[in-house]
Amino acid sequence: MTPKEAKKRLRVAVTQVKRSLSPDQKEAGSMSALSRLEQLPLFLAAEKVLLYHALPDELQTAPLLEKWEKSKQLFLPVVQGENLLIKPYRRGETTIGRFGITEPAGEATLPPHEIELAIIPGVAYGFNGARLGRGKGFYDRLLEQLSCPCIGICFEQQLYPEIPVEPHDRPMDLIVTPERVVYCKP
Repeated sequence: MTPKEAKKRLRVAVTQVKRSLSPDQKEAGSMSALSRLEQLPLFLAAEKVLLYHALPDELQTAPLLEKWEKSKQLFLPVVQGENLLIKPYRRGETTIGRFGITEPAGEATLPPHEIELAIIPGVAYGFNGARLGRGKGFYDRLLEQLSCPCIGICFEQQLYPEIPVEPHDRPMDLIVTPERVVYCKP
């Protein structure tokens, strides 16, 4: 089986696992993982943080956006063509983007190399930091441009001993779940 085929199968399996989580489990898991993230020295030290506005099946990030919007410069990705732009987040100045995701509405963008910490969504992660996305390559293309530490956040059920990788896949530096922090790079 090719890595591409293995990734496709894993996406289907993880989707089934996430569907088995109750709304209460998702909410409690999100709050626990966000609390762990907020305590990390990397997070506390970073001023310019790239987050994401979660889809319904992802670990929810809205509480983090609300809590830190006044004390950090928060940025969200915006889909433009086949790429992601980085725009400043301001509550109330958002629009619904191409995939039904809430995005900043303003015109201002930030060059990726200016981000100090990136919180990256994923379908699944490996203990070595490998990340499985949704298969469109948006984050893969963005990750190529980032020079900052990257943290994956997910439910514990999305963390695997190993996931298939391809040459273009950039590993995460850390992975945060409701139960633990996995340090992927020495």
